[in-house]
Amino acid sequence: MPVSTTLMIVIPVVLLVALIVAAGWHIWYALGLARVFAHHDTDPWRAWVPVLNEAELFRLGRVDPVKAALYLVPIVGVYALVLKAIAAHRLNVAAGRGGGATVLAVLLPPVWAMIAAQARPVLGATDERAAPAPAPAPAPGVTLPAPPAAAPATAAPPAPAGTIAPPFVAPTAAAPAAPVAPASAPGPVRSAATIAPEPPRPTDPAPLTRRALRDADDATAIVRQPAGWELLLPSGETVAVSARAVVLGRNPSADDSGVQYQAVVDEGRTVSKSHARLDWNGQDWTITDLGSTNGVAVVDAAGRERPVPAGSSAPVVDRFVLGDAVVVLRRAGV
Repeated sequence: MPVSTTLMIVIPVVLLVALIVAAGWHIWYALGLARVFAHHDTDPWRAWVPVLNEAELFRLGRVDPVKAALYLVPIVGVYALVLKAIAAHRLNVAAGRGGGATVLAVLLPPVWAMIAAQARPVLGATDERAAPAPAPAPAPGVTLPAPPAAAPATAAPPAPAGTIAPPFVAPTAAAPAAPVAPASAPGPVRSAATIAPEPPRPTDPAPLTRRALRDADDATAIVRQPAGWELLLPSGETVAVSARAVVLGRNPSADDSGVQYQAVVDEGRTVSKSHARLDWNGQDWTITDLGSTNGVAVVDAAGRERPVPAGSSAPVVDRFVLGDAVVVLRRAGV
């Protein structure tokens, strides 16, 4: 058989095999990538369109999606692979995967897509963190060590300067202190606020505004609703906080009547559908990452951002970041 005839047969066969391999490679990659996009609330059909699927992967990894067009430029396409590695690495870190997964994303994208398509656990609406043990509730006013007193009804000098009253207890007018007569038995000395004219108090200490505790074995801590708090959203809208738990996201699903669900508008689409959850423990706010794509960070008093690991919680000072959206938590009227 002449050489030219052999080439005419071999070349089409090789091209056909290459076409079949390329089609299978693309289908394998698209199947895994579609599931990845679905986990991140993105249209799965984008995974089947070449270049567009890479652009969407760039966006999820916080890389400019327009740069995916560099794949179409010879030689410069190598830089696009570097950008893909950066985007894939950010997704891997958010999902708890290591550097080996990033190498797979560049060398064997279909294998990486199948691994990334495995949904990782997401902390649900129930906060599984161990609640901190509440401290015993002090009585209203501050009790000081007592010098000898004549009788329980006599009053002692007011509390010394620097004594801090329990939070959120409105100050009352102090009555003049009566002189203390010596006595044989020491007794408790009450602050001046306790001897001001007011209705009779119960024998047991009254609870604080934030929680009520009893020393019995069946004691139950009562955490009251937070009052006077509000959220300043990236859009400039101010929303009052009306529940002890607030779920924030692009479009959070409202499935618990005791939770406040708040949508956060983000033009950059960096906020996940259910991104994070705020919880009020009766004294402070904490935020928990609900397995978001672009993560959560809290801003400390010095203005530094501190990332919150996926599924973990951190106290909120006054600001936190969802993806690229900054939300302010503050007292109403501040």
